[in-house]
Amino acid sequence: MKRTLSILLAVILLVSCTVMAVSAYSVIDPDVFTTDQAIEEHELLYGEEVATNTYYFLMPNGSNGEIGDDETSNFYGKYANDWYKDATYTAGIYWWDSGVADPTAWAGYLPSGVDENDPDVYYANVPQACTTIIWNNGIDGGMDSTLDIYFKACQTVNIGAEYYDAGENEHYPDGTENFDGMIYVIDPDIITISEFSLKETCGGEWYYYYGNGCYGFTKDGTEADCERDDHFDANGNHVGKQDPAPDYVLGDVDGDGEVSVMDATAIQLHAASKKIIEDEVRLLAADADGDGEVSVMDATEIQLFAAQKIPSIPRPVA
Repeated sequence: MKRTLSILLAVILLVSCTVMAVSAYSVIDPDVFTTDQAIEEHELLYGEEVATNTYYFLMPNGSNGEIGDDETSNFYGKYANDWYKDATYTAGIYWWDSGVADPTAWAGYLPSGVDENDPDVYYANVPQACTTIIWNNGIDGGMDSTLDIYFKACQTVNIGAEYYDAGENEHYPDGTENFDGMIYVIDPDIITISEFSLKETCGGEWYYYYGNGCYGFTKDGTEADCERDDHFDANGNHVGKQDPAPDYVLGDVDGDGEVSVMDATAIQLHAASKKIIEDEVRLLAADADGDGEVSVMDATEIQLFAAQKIPSIPRPVA
């Protein structure tokens, strides 16, 4: 990764962020520009097109499940609920040294949007010239540590936004071309305390993003390679990592590739003794009417299908 910022500049930034906190919004402000709006304004003002990269961020807002699953972790058994979440919006992004639409106040801009399939994943279109970004929860906590809002302001460390050189990162031995389209995920075991604010800052790692909240270290990976283990069902219940759906044909209880009266007979025997079909996949195949149970009604459905009395199982809704 190119190292374009001097130590002096980094110190100046930290101090300036603290000073700007007085004039910036002290609570979540829905009227703050998105990154897209800020770049568009710059383009209109200077008559130049700005090339951008898209960066994703997994927001640790308390609904991301249990963290620190290693018993040696200081976060073992705890939940990622330290990042204060407000109903208005829950993420901000700050950058500097790009020469293009740099934010003038903390906490920066709103992201460009949210992944429609995962409300915890935000994305922002950021100038390619940007060398460093900070994701945060969109709150300027001010400078008075006696106020409740002071410790509601959360942020990442300074994140290099260019690329990894070969050998720089153990997960990417050949390096990366850039971080465009990748997602930054906080590691709950990488926490530092700012000597200026005494607040926690959170480190993490870049991953290739596969969509739907899934990510991994393989560039051409899919959701099957998903590293994330904190999925939720439609009711918001934590259900853990989702395995790929098992491969089976509905109605083919014996797995011979056909739906026949033999499958109906197997279901009838199972309904009578409750012991004939034990394999989980075969039980899924046996639920021909889709009511969540294996009963003689499923056997009837299969018999009708085998006799070509109905076109499909489960039968079409009238």
